[in-house]
Amino acid sequence: MGILNERGDSGRGFERAHVGLTRTLVDACHQAGVKRLLQMSSLNAGRGRSHYLRTRGEAEAVVKDSGLAWTIFQPSVIFGPGDGLFCRFATLLRLAPVLPIGRAHAKFAPVWVGDVVEAFVRALDTKRSHGKVYELYGPDVFTMKQIVEMTARTLGLRRAVIALPEPLGRLQAEVGEWLPGKPISRDNFRSLKLDSVGGIDGLHRLGITPTPVAAKLATILGASGDRQKPLDRYRRGDTGR
Repeated sequence: MGILNERGDSGRGFERAHVGLTRTLVDACHQAGVKRLLQMSSLNAGRGRSHYLRTRGEAEAVVKDSGLAWTIFQPSVIFGPGDGLFCRFATLLRLAPVLPIGRAHAKFAPVWVGDVVEAFVRALDTKRSHGKVYELYGPDVFTMKQIVEMTARTLGLRRAVIALPEPLGRLQAEVGEWLPGKPISRDNFRSLKLDSVGGIDGLHRLGITPTPVAAKLATILGASGDRQKPLDRYRRGDTGR
């Protein structure tokens, strides 16, 4: 459970979603007699100045102190149908002939959503995963600029992708705070100071061969339109009821 953005930039939204809800979940596990807990966290949890990463680290501390049989997963950015990476950029690229991006040289090792699901399944079935933290990342490392350019090529679009200098990137994040859907925020900008590439291959430790981006990208971009709409509604809290 978690959020990528909050209202404003105080950190309180992240604290409620990451730390407060984790405490509630742990309490519920104890009350219901549930002994096993698998937590989705993030690479770089507890590092840097980002509210998102700070509260991810605090949530991990709650789980580690819970007395439960826990396993924590720290993924890099997850890619798949309707994701917030390739599919989000695909939407922007279809609208704009030029796309300026801040922190264009931040690095990622995108991990396929199916590999993440498989990691959860395999960890659930073995006691060897109790009390372990697994970094989940893919076999490819890309900069943000490379990710955007790759998305454009896959869509058959000719677009100019401009790496913004630090002051303009910070300004873009300030402006992004007020745009619908927060395409980028000040906290996103802070978190991009840390590369999301991992160090100890958790997929390998679980016997999973990581899926390269190239094997899935054309498929997820072709399917993103229909699948993205319901996901976006849930992110906004609109279930259509």
